[in-house]
Order: sequence, then structure tokens, then C-alpha cells
Amino acid sequence: AGDVPAGYTVEAKNPGGALVELQVDKKATHADGSLRHAILTVRLPSGVGSSEILTLSSVADGTGGTPVALSDVQASSFDAQVSLNVGGAVHSASAKTLLSSGTPQVWLSGPLVSEWIVGGPVKTAGGVAHAHLSAYFHVRAYAGLTRVRVDMVVENNWTLVSGPADRSYDASLSV
Repeated sequence: AGDVPAGYTVEAKNPGGALVELQVDKKATHADGSLRHAILTVRLPSGVGSSEILTLSSVADGTGGTPVALSDVQASSFDAQVSLNVGGAVHSASAKTLLSSGTPQVWLSGPLVSEWIVGGPVKTAGGVAHAHLSAYFHVRAYAGLTRVRVDMVVENNWTLVSGPADRSYDASLSV
């Protein structure tokens, strides 16, 4: 507590003292408002697969730059789909559709990377939602939209819906 006070953030420097691009997504604070937990994203000048010793220090919080925009992902060809064959009935969900039709939860937001979480029921081609199964997509887009990473989660978590039970299905995932 107190290492990164309220109104401050973290910066990174290499051994030569040069600033290294760092994005800090604050997730939790202590009672005094100081940083407790954050996700740090760094762009190393030496590139992918490299390693470097960095010194982190607390600095006054300034502007963070323009975040990677969801609209850029939506305008691209990106999509991720899950298709579930449940006893012969096919139910599916699309990240692109859910990102466009709902209000995704923002998990990361900054100039290096942004991530959104969106989900909903899997549905038949006729639009009938499965009573118990849902799909969630964690969509992470990097600066310059050179890469989009996605994690898919299928959830059977409807304990307050009648007939909760284990569900068997064959899954097909595509990105």
C-alpha cells in the first residue's frame, strides 16, 4: 500500500534509463487509493521474443494515449465463432455479432492493447437460444490492429433455470 499513490501510475525504463512503452490497466486499489493490482503491457524495442531488465517506478499519472478502438476491430474481417452440436441440434455464437449488438465489458484499454469481453446464449439458425449454454469471447486487439487474440468460453451456469444438468456437446471453434 502506498507504493503507487492515488493519482500516480507506473513507468518503465531500460538499464540505460530510456523510457519503454508501458500501458497500465488499473484493476484494484488499497483503501488509501494507492494501486494494489494492475495489468502491465509493455512493448520492448527489441521486439517479439526478446527479454530485457526493466525498472518500474511511480510517476504522476498523465495522459495515456489513444486506446485501440473497438470500431477498428468491428471494421476488420475479424470474427470468432463457436458452434455446438447438442444432441443433433446446432447452436452457435459469433464474436463479431455479439460485439456489434451488445455492450461489451472493457477489460483493457490503452494505446498498446484493448480487450473486450462479450457473451450471450448460443442459438440455432432459427434464433432459438439454448436454455442453459452461453458463449463468451475475450477479444484482445493490439496497436495497429496487426493481431487480434480471442479466448472462447462455453458456460453451463444456469443453476436458477429449470432442469440444470451436465450437458454433452461437440464443439467447433473458428477464428
